[in-house]
Amino acid sequence: MRTIDKTYPWKKLIVMTATETVDLATSKAAFKKLAHDPKFLRGYEVLLDWRDVSCKMSGTDVYELAQYLSDQDTELPTHKKIPILVSGRHAFDHANFLEVCSNNRRVALAAFEDFDKASAWLNATLPQDTRKVEAYSTPRKNVRAPLVPRAEGFFV
Repeated sequence: MRTIDKTYPWKKLIVMTATETVDLATSKAAFKKLAHDPKFLRGYEVLLDWRDVSCKMSGTDVYELAQYLSDQDTELPTHKKIPILVSGRHAFDHANFLEVCSNNRRVALAAFEDFDKASAWLNATLPQDTRKVEAYSTPRKNVRAPLVPRAEGFFV
């Protein structure tokens, strides 16, 4: 799985766009990389745009991913909402199961097939679909966010 993380600083939003094949190992690696990025501030929300992936996860893998997202060492440093945007019935079934498992672990994650509904739930009100606003986004490597000291794995 390949991911591109883009920051929309005026919305305090990070969009993780994934492509290729998604499986448990690559998902964990992508979330861990994002969670430990010092530029990811606690107040930022995350939109997972996984419309262009091929899912190779079992139900058990999805359950384990929800557990991984809620673990103290690997949870995303946000206490806000995390919408996951997918395409296709099979992917939505997996994302919906991830939503249920994540919510049971106090992670506010919701599954969507429609960008506008995900944006409304997130309350990010982006101008349009992220696929169409490339010119408005800022690649994360160009964003200069202040380093935030960490204490015991949490942003302070």
